[in-house]
Amino acid sequence: MSERLHRSYADLDEKNVQLMQLLEEAASNAEALGESEARFRAIVDQAPVGIMLFDNDGAVISTNQFFADMMGAPGIEAIVGLNMLKDMPMEAVQRCVRQAIDADESRYEDYYTSVSGGKRLYIRARLKRFTDKLLCGVFEDLSEQKLMLDALAQSEASLAELNRGLEETVEVRTRDLALKAAELEKANERLRELDTLKTSFLSAVSHELRTPLTSILGFAKVTGKSFSKNFMALDACEDELREKGQIIERNLRIIGSEGGRLSRLVNDLLDLARIESGRMSWNDSMLDPSEVILQAAEASSVDFEESGVSLEVNLPDESLPVWMDADKLMQVVRNLLHNAVKFTGEGNVSITLEACPDDSQVELRVEDTGAGIPESELEAVFERFHQVEQAESDKGKPQGSGLGLAISRQIIEHYDGRIWVESEEGRGAVFRIRLPLAGESDHPRP
Repeated sequence: MSERLHRSYADLDEKNVQLMQLLEEAASNAEALGESEARFRAIVDQAPVGIMLFDNDGAVISTNQFFADMMGAPGIEAIVGLNMLKDMPMEAVQRCVRQAIDADESRYEDYYTSVSGGKRLYIRARLKRFTDKLLCGVFEDLSEQKLMLDALAQSEASLAELNRGLEETVEVRTRDLALKAAELEKANERLRELDTLKTSFLSAVSHELRTPLTSILGFAKVTGKSFSKNFMALDACEDELREKGQIIERNLRIIGSEGGRLSRLVNDLLDLARIESGRMSWNDSMLDPSEVILQAAEASSVDFEESGVSLEVNLPDESLPVWMDADKLMQVVRNLLHNAVKFTGEGNVSITLEACPDDSQVELRVEDTGAGIPESELEAVFERFHQVEQAESDKGKPQGSGLGLAISRQIIEHYDGRIWVESEEGRGAVFRIRLPLAGESDHPRP
């Protein structure tokens, strides 16, 4: 009996030890579970989304503060215990909760108004079964994103509307431009026809004028010589007759002078008509511009002597050959010298020929000390029939035809050259011409 009692005590002690071990393990597991639950609760509380646990009846078991804030509740305690199948006024929310309970999962994305009606959010929710008795819901507040998306959609709609309006405007403008282009093409065609008629008319009229004008000038010259030889010798003793004779002689000189000016105008018109119609003959050859300049200066000497303006000629020692029609270059140089002396009341005119720094061109320069040209007219002086407005002191001087510089530009550009003017009003003008230097392999234009 004593031995059995001793064994019973021993078994009881062993079972007590086992129980203590089990209690210690249970205490350790409980502590670990508490730590795990604490960590989970910390994660849930700090999550930037709303998290909620609810049961199969729709009652809220647990939630975090973020969800309470989303719902507009003062705290978690105001949310726990609510039944989402009964206390939520929105039918869409109730349907989403019921679907999650029945099908273990559901989704919701739309506007949500809190129970108190004081807060309206655009949320995205996913409800999913967690255990047999619990379900979990995760809620995101997308209100700001929704506002941006709506604003973007509105902007895109506005942009699309603007694009449609722009496309309509472009279509209308395109039609208008097409119509105007057609009208301009018709107008240009008509202008070309008129220009052709004008050129033909000028050519015909100039030819018709040249013959009688040549006769008038010839008879005026013959009459002047005959009058001076036969009549002026008879009036030596009579003052009245001598005075009348001088008047007749002056009138004959005027006829000759004005006839000569008219003859130059006719020749200019003929040259312009030939150039524009492509019927101008170009007798090109290798020539030294220095020789042409000397001839032009000699031919213009009378103009300079009568005006009292001096002419200075500066030519290089070496030859600077160009392929060109000598008569055409003479015409250009004579025209530039004529203009220079005409618009220089006093002072001097210089003409200079020199090679350009790149040795591929030659520059001819005519410079005067006259009244100059306004900046606004530096390009216009090369237009047909353009006349530079004269100063009051020059009002009585003849203006000419306004064709000389236009013809000069046509000639220079025909030889791939360039002509332009540099001037300041009141400080004279410099006309520059640049022509390509001719090489040994160059040939005249056809």
